[in-house]
Formats: sequence, C-alpha cells, structure tokens
Amino acid sequence: MKHCILSTSTLPFQVWKIALILITFASSFTYVFAAAFFDRMGEPKRSAFQKLDLAFQAVFFIDLCLQFVTEHQDPITQVIERDPLKLAVRYLKGRFLVDIITIIPLFNMFEMLISANYSKMFFTIKLLRLYNIYNLLVHKQ
Repeated sequence: MKHCILSTSTLPFQVWKIALILITFASSFTYVFAAAFFDRMGEPKRSAFQKLDLAFQAVFFIDLCLQFVTEHQDPITQVIERDPLKLAVRYLKGRFLVDIITIIPLFNMFEMLISANYSKMFFTIKLLRLYNIYNLLVHKQ
C-alpha cells in the first residue's frame, strides 16, 4: 500500500497545489457573492451558480480523498511519513473536520427548512477553505 502514497515533491502534486490555491480563492469570492446576492439572482444565474458550486465541491472532495494518501513531513523530526494508517490518523485529527464541513451542501439541506435569507449564510461556511491556503503555503505537505 505504501507505493500508492503521493509524494509532495512531484510536479503533478505541485501543479495540483497551485490549482487548489487558485480554486480556493475563486470559490471564496463566489460564495461571498452568493451569500450577498443569491436572492436577487435570476433563475439562469442560479443555475449557473449551482453548476459552478458542484464543480467546486468535486474539486474539494477530490482533495479530501487525496489527503489520505499524501505523504507528510513531520515538523519536529523532519522525517517523511508514508505509512497509510498514520497519514489517515493525522488527517482525521487535523484538517478533516474543516474539509468535510465545507463540502457538505448545507445551503441545499436547509433551504427548504428555513428562510432563504438565512440559509444563504451557509455559503459563508465555505470560507473555511481559506484555511487550506494557509496549510498549503505555510506547511510542507
């Protein structure tokens, strides 16, 4: 199973990292806009937003899955960890909760239960993804 672990030093991983940073910024601006103006959007714009939201969700779900199989350098020992179980436990104890909360479509789940004025505020929860940029830029993965 260790041969299935992704190395952070490869070009594909570095490209993914840069793309993820750009997508995180784009999604953050999109969700802030949606939180402010969703109730004023016409149906064609809402449909386009929902497709864009689905694309963002897919990218972040892929990233969530990749975190379970991406090597990690221990900040204290500087040893690169490639044991799948240790990688999974580390991720579950760390960023997993933030990542899973931002993927759950809370707006869609609560749209029918509460007023649209309040349910659109669930878009702002997606701003937690900005925390990922910090992790990508500051911490070696």
